[in-house]
Amino acid sequence: MEIVRVVSDTFWSTKVWLPPNITWEDIRPGVRSDVTHADYRHLVYPIPLAAVIIVLRWVVERGEDQLG
Repeated sequence: MEIVRVVSDTFWSTKVWLPPNITWEDIRPGVRSDVTHADYRHLVYPIPLAAVIIVLRWVVERGEDQLG
């Protein structure tokens, strides 16, 4: 299990993801009132919209095949 911890620590290293002199604690939601964080629940909207676009594309391409 030590290898998992090493890989996780390396992946989430502040040197990789954050600018110098910033820590994960600095960007934790609720720490600063002047920073607005994204809400993960907003990801619910793009998924059904993508399904609608895929079906619409399928319908349009199917119509083109039948015409020509």
